[in-house]
Amino acid sequence: MLKYFHAWNCVFEGLPRPFWNLLKHFSDLEYAWEKAGLAQLELKGLRGPYIESFIKLKKSGDPFGQFDDFAKNGIKMFSFRDSGYPSALRNLNNHLPPPVLYIKGNIPTDRTYLSIVGTRGMTSYGEQVTSYLIKKLAAYKICIASGLARGIDMTAHINAVNNGIPTVAILGYGQYTVPFHLIGICNKIIENGALISEYPPHLKAQKYYFPLRNRIISGISKATLVIEAGEKSGALITAKYALDQGREIMAIPGNIYQEKSIGTNRIIGEGSASLVASFNDILDVLGIDKKDGSLAELASLNQKSVLDALSREPLSRAQLIKKTKLSPQEINVVLTELEIESYVNKNRAGNYYIIC
Repeated sequence: MLKYFHAWNCVFEGLPRPFWNLLKHFSDLEYAWEKAGLAQLELKGLRGPYIESFIKLKKSGDPFGQFDDFAKNGIKMFSFRDSGYPSALRNLNNHLPPPVLYIKGNIPTDRTYLSIVGTRGMTSYGEQVTSYLIKKLAAYKICIASGLARGIDMTAHINAVNNGIPTVAILGYGQYTVPFHLIGICNKIIENGALISEYPPHLKAQKYYFPLRNRIISGISKATLVIEAGEKSGALITAKYALDQGREIMAIPGNIYQEKSIGTNRIIGEGSASLVASFNDILDVLGIDKKDGSLAELASLNQKSVLDALSREPLSRAQLIKKTKLSPQEINVVLTELEIESYVNKNRAGNYYIIC
């Protein structure tokens, strides 16, 4: 049956609406392909270029040859009926789920998904914020979803890979047509995450594919974070999808004089997006308790040493120096870092303790 999902997806060139219209009339896609006559198909709404495409592809048999090659090319295919299909995509409210997904790598199933999107022409501020937040997210069971576009999307994927966070890239083209300059990062993504496309692997990018795939970026995630977005940024399309799908939206406020902040500031002002003023705001929206973060994954060995010492009891600065064998200067730096990141605090006696 799965090969017929691919065959019909080729007829419709990955577009979900005509595919779902077919499924409304033919739950058995093998019957629709092999036994339903043209008159019956036309009566059920298959017309124009889709009839022409069906006739051509049925005669050539190309979709079935393509299907047989998926495994050797590292592609796993799932229909919406399969257990491997992401459950979050089954309910996109007013937006149609992709009937078919083509996947390279493996979709993480035990993590909270956060979509990070933004402008292609990011500023240095946008790059810094993206890098900073993702580094902090490494202590939690998060998967980053984005669209593999240059700018914020690419920065999100690269930083996720560099910090050991699984990431999934939602493509606006088929798996075989990934641009050459993206092959390197794609190979790194599939080591711990996945490339996902609703388009048959041989299809090249079309302009209208990109805004359409944005519903998958938002739909697969519990929340979408918009880092930077101009007035007409595609990231705002993703945010609109998230709103329609009942997902959470967050945005980073930006400089009022900066064009790349117009979109983010507007959706915050309209109330459709929660303002992110600190890293903890992201955890709050995702419903993640800060203490669920793995303190063992914090950046520096010095931080781990101090946290290990404080795990038993509150300690003074002098006691920490003695227990950790760190210098006074090193202790000062580490305590400042941990206080800023809200991992430790100081009680009235002047002793430091871990915030639970």
